[in-house]
Amino acid sequence: MRCRVDKPGRLGGSAVWSRRLVWALAPAAAFGMILVAGPGAWEASAEASQAVTHFVNTTEAGTKDVNPGDGVCRTESGACSLRAAIEESNATKSADTEVVIAVAEKFTGAIVMPNERALRMTNDSATGVDSAAYFKVTRTVTIDLDERLSVVPDANDGACAFWIEAPNVKLRNLKNVYSGETAIVFGPGSDGSSLDGGSLIQTDNYRGERLAFIRPGADRVSISNYTVSRLYDGSDRFGAIVVRKSTEDSDDVVSDLTFSKLTIDNAPADVPDPDCDADSGATCASSGIVVSKIKVRGMVVEDSQFRNFPLSTSDRRRAIDLSAALECSDVDIRNNTFTNIQTGASDRDHATILLPEKQLLTGDNHVRANTFDNAGAAAGGQAVAVAWKGDVSTAESTQASNLYIEDNHFDGYAKASVWLVDTGAVTVRRNTFGTDSASAAVTENEETGGKSQNLMTLNEENTANRRILTWYPVAARVTAGCEFQVDMAKPGTSKGYGIASEPVTIDFYYTVGRTAEEYLGSVSGVTADASGRRTVAVPEFPSSENGYVRVQTQGAPVSENSQIESSQYSRTLLLPAFGDCREPKLELQVRAWRGADPGGATDLGSIHDSVVATGELIASGSRIGSGLGIWFTYTVANTGHVPLEEVRVTDDLHQEVCVIELIPKGASAGCAKSYSVP
Repeated sequence: MRCRVDKPGRLGGSAVWSRRLVWALAPAAAFGMILVAGPGAWEASAEASQAVTHFVNTTEAGTKDVNPGDGVCRTESGACSLRAAIEESNATKSADTEVVIAVAEKFTGAIVMPNERALRMTNDSATGVDSAAYFKVTRTVTIDLDERLSVVPDANDGACAFWIEAPNVKLRNLKNVYSGETAIVFGPGSDGSSLDGGSLIQTDNYRGERLAFIRPGADRVSISNYTVSRLYDGSDRFGAIVVRKSTEDSDDVVSDLTFSKLTIDNAPADVPDPDCDADSGATCASSGIVVSKIKVRGMVVEDSQFRNFPLSTSDRRRAIDLSAALECSDVDIRNNTFTNIQTGASDRDHATILLPEKQLLTGDNHVRANTFDNAGAAAGGQAVAVAWKGDVSTAESTQASNLYIEDNHFDGYAKASVWLVDTGAVTVRRNTFGTDSASAAVTENEETGGKSQNLMTLNEENTANRRILTWYPVAARVTAGCEFQVDMAKPGTSKGYGIASEPVTIDFYYTVGRTAEEYLGSVSGVTADASGRRTVAVPEFPSSENGYVRVQTQGAPVSENSQIESSQYSRTLLLPAFGDCREPKLELQVRAWRGADPGGATDLGSIHDSVVATGELIASGSRIGSGLGIWFTYTVANTGHVPLEEVRVTDDLHQEVCVIELIPKGASAGCAKSYSVP
């Protein structure tokens, strides 16, 4: 048997291993198996709650149910309209009755709502800007329109489409359900309600302005798996999703919001016309998620796409705008992609993500693992990715900001990817920057740059991270033992700048020119010797020896009320020659096992480990009976000095066995494959 380990990608190369196994072709043993069907895995309770489903089968606009509460959805015509179904749901008295509103089989259509008071379920104000509602939901219900029934206005009216005022309402698969104002208002009574699945792409423009308006008290609301495009945005107060206090609200707090797997796309990203295209909505464009005049305590924005936010001659188009929030705590913006966000002017007020202005953050707040990709966007249209002007004075400059900006990738922002002022200590770590990012020239010192320059990250004043000076590299070498060493220098004092508290952590980066495209790892516990120097071993080799190394310094918290504070990036240093230290090296071990039980393991590593833990090792040269089921394990050890990516394991028995995505240097990883002896 031959096993081949292929390593495509930047590492290249291959390794071949072979061994011989002796198969005994004895007659197959007789095996018997009896399958016994026992009692059911569960038994339905005799006291299970009742379930009622109303099937909408007409596009009648606003027609009422003839007898709400009789359990039958029926208009005067004998059909079941969406309004009649909701009226029946609202009138269902038993709390044990589960109500579902669905679309009749094979039925499709669009409910075109005239701008008439009598056809709305309520003409009360839903938000202050939404003066009425086509449909008002006051009881827990599941409404699944299966993307087959839409709701659209026939004029630029002032109503919302849905007003939710009941807990745990589930809206499913809503496609092109909107009005002249907001598609869905989550009122104070809508705790735990959700919108999951569907899209709103305005192709007949009647100034549909918002997908959702979330009011105070609407806690635990979630919106997921939804696409929004071509919404009209009349001002920078609103966006596709608005979290805001209404004129109807006395409270000003909302908690535990989740926005997941959304796509907010303003394509085509032309300069939007104030009135949009009345036929197609093609030039309409809105901001993304906007929090205004309200306190948010817990909000997650994750796994979402924000694309094609155009320049505007009048109003700003921000992807996530928290600038007017009264308070933010426990906000987590993670694993999102921001593409072609044309932020406009070169100041921080036009950032892709704008944090609360003149407000402090509490709890645990993150902007992490996002991709900000403006490379190739219109020149001059993308200035700042993440900006925050807090409320910290010089006397309070060491206090914790409770904000962590980590593990993001930025490219194409022309002024500063991260811009901080009056924030206190903000931890900014392990971020990388593409070659189109703003940065000082190679011959200049990024570490002391100010707002008049173009920089990757900017601590504008000593009220942001005390504007600590970074340590900087002065010499580099590769030892005979393939250790990549950099001599670091601690900066001296300078007016207007702070010195990081020791021990510091040094984050290393590779750049082909003047940015920081590749993170090379961190070294903690670094202190200066008497000369102000320290030699540090860089954890990883860069992908190329043609370029530079640079660092960012993380200072230890200076008090109990502080947190790790981060410098701007250092000057660059030309890399040394690496010789063959960057060559990939590995060792492969293949073993056979009988009687192994992988249990419920599903991922490669767990299956491998379970086989090794539960199986009996078969010695090389053993005779194996025909029909016996055995397992082969393949263990790959990275014995070199670079991580191995996409290690492809194949052999002539199984062909491709597995692909191991990553094996760090000095580590091992494995997989397993079952085989039945012929």
